[in-house]
Amino acid sequence: MQLHFTLTRRELRAQLAALARTRGSLGARLAMTARLAVALSFALMLGVCALGLLYSVGPSPAALLTLALIALFLAAVAALHWALAPGLYAGLELLTRRKALNSLTEAPYTLRLENGRLHCEGPAAPAGRTVIDCAAADLRAVRRDKAGLVIVLADGSGLLAPNSAFADAQALQAWLQALQTASAAPAPAAAAPAPAAAAVPEGFVPDGAGGGTAAFTLDAKTVAVLLREVNRKLFITPAYWRRSWWAPVLIVLCCAYWIAEGMWWALPIFALVVVWIARRNTRVIAARAAGRRVTRFGPDAMHIETDGGAQFDTDYRGLLGPWRTEHALFVYHPGVNGTYLFPRAGLTPESEAALWALLCQKTGQS
Repeated sequence: MQLHFTLTRRELRAQLAALARTRGSLGARLAMTARLAVALSFALMLGVCALGLLYSVGPSPAALLTLALIALFLAAVAALHWALAPGLYAGLELLTRRKALNSLTEAPYTLRLENGRLHCEGPAAPAGRTVIDCAAADLRAVRRDKAGLVIVLADGSGLLAPNSAFADAQALQAWLQALQTASAAPAPAAAAPAPAAAAVPEGFVPDGAGGGTAAFTLDAKTVAVLLREVNRKLFITPAYWRRSWWAPVLIVLCCAYWIAEGMWWALPIFALVVVWIARRNTRVIAARAAGRRVTRFGPDAMHIETDGGAQFDTDYRGLLGPWRTEHALFVYHPGVNGTYLFPRAGLTPESEAALWALLCQKTGQS
């Protein structure tokens, strides 16, 4: 079975929203963070209001009625946000990737199911290709959404085959049944790794021709530490805020309103929730990024392979950096808010210097 299709911008938005509605996907976990953040904020605000009101007027019927009305209003807003969270997540992701939308909607996607294995190939941002070959038994979820067929891969990423990719509803149903059957079957024996990939040592090895190969195996806890270091570095980088200029503007406006209304107590609540969001999202992303990753530096792009069966190319154009933190070297692509990490723990002083020089060259900093 094989499909070929392209995504329009509307279908790309539908894909992001559908993944945010699908349990097990990275989008669903990030959307859940937003839902819980609003609920936590409102619960803390209600608690502060209750303490203030009861302290000033005591537990009178009027005070209790006021608290009940406030609680009802906050619950209604939280319920509305809970329902709209997938769409809001999709809109925010499109805003983040706005400079990469053309590369995600112009090239075709291929989806093939054969002998219990799923092969996916399509465009990647920025300006690259993604190839995923995995056992269908490893899929986290397969379901029919109003926008099409949703498939969630083992690492939490996923895709949508839109309704326009199928000749009719029966064709979509046939794909759904085939994938559900294959995903419920025992996983076929994994193919032996390619000798070239199996022989790649940990660390960085230059090839003597302006490229090289970097291979690292990381657990989720280590990735989380590296991500926190990277985020602290990026937060003082103008390039990061140029793509997210609306975020500090919104924060300043909210804080100015609370101060003008005398709601100083809202500021520490806001800070607490922001820190909680950052830590939870870091754990979610770290869980996906854990494992073995091999990066081959070609003349025009990085070719990256993961132990989950994914391969993708990232063009050097648009990459910024490199930067060095206590435990990592990294480069950053503002168009997709993507970072590419190289832990220093797996490098010797000589290989770290060689990798740093190569990253400088590829990003135009040499």
